[in-house]
Amino acid sequence: MKKLRAGIIGTGGIAGVHLSNIKLIDSVELVCGCDIKEDILNRRAKEFNFKPYTFYEEMLNKEKLDFVLLCTHQTVRKEPIAFCAEKGIPVFTEKPPASDSKTAGEIEKIIKSKNLTVSVGFVFRYLKIVTKAIELLHGRKILLLQLQYLCGMMYPESRSKDIFYRKEISGGLIGDQAIHMLDLCRYILQDEIKEIQVFGANVMQPKTKDITTEESVVINMRSQKDSLISYLHTWTHRGFEATVEIFASDAKLLLGLFSGKLTGVIDGVEISYSPEESPSLHFSELYEFVKHLENGKGKILSTYSDSIKTMEVVEGAMKSIDNNKIVKL
Repeated sequence: MKKLRAGIIGTGGIAGVHLSNIKLIDSVELVCGCDIKEDILNRRAKEFNFKPYTFYEEMLNKEKLDFVLLCTHQTVRKEPIAFCAEKGIPVFTEKPPASDSKTAGEIEKIIKSKNLTVSVGFVFRYLKIVTKAIELLHGRKILLLQLQYLCGMMYPESRSKDIFYRKEISGGLIGDQAIHMLDLCRYILQDEIKEIQVFGANVMQPKTKDITTEESVVINMRSQKDSLISYLHTWTHRGFEATVEIFASDAKLLLGLFSGKLTGVIDGVEISYSPEESPSLHFSELYEFVKHLENGKGKILSTYSDSIKTMEVVEGAMKSIDNNKIVKL
């Protein structure tokens, strides 16, 4: 079978994960990659054996591609997606869909005008335990979600890219990381958020000119169907874990997003489910995208239009924390 020819725009950071995953998909050939930082580009090109470019326009004009991976900063979404749309090249883009919902709306119009296939990388949607939980709770009203995301990114020895700590650039704790959990709330509930209130703190590491993000947040939300959501996210925990507890009528489920374990009780019957997950957390989202392009059987669980709704929740969270008030969406 002829392999799909793939290119990547943006080769730093999360791109390394996707590049490693592409190597595990036999039906894909990584042809080329682009980055404005030539040191990173050349290192990746040597490691993953692709042709390097410093301008994506040149790359897309010269190479015949079946899809593009877009792993740029969120401020660099519109132009490359528009260029791919003109050429009819499907795109898998990392989250968030854009730097703000207004720009995302402009991109959405471009995508719709060209009927372009785009998948947005909200990775938790593809976990087998999430799929199983939704199946188990089918037909039951979800009353409450309680979520936690804990890691130690605020400890000096754990700090990675400086931009993660600059809220005005990356979105900080909420815009860069908590966005995944906010998206998962929408996906599990199959409902939209109508109210959000966020409290933030910097107790361990006060804000500085280089650290402008909160280190911990508590996010409270209400959905359109009146389900309540309570969510704690902190960068002050030495460890790395994320959990979702779902309370429904005659049911309670606990999902360990990194442990890959689902436990709980439904109608008095204990539930325990620990499936063999994909080779890496981000593998399934890319694999399903590829299968969708190959034969239409792969599942794109986050379309671009749907991802904008998660972006709007993030913006509501930012507005709440900045103005210390409940925000209606």
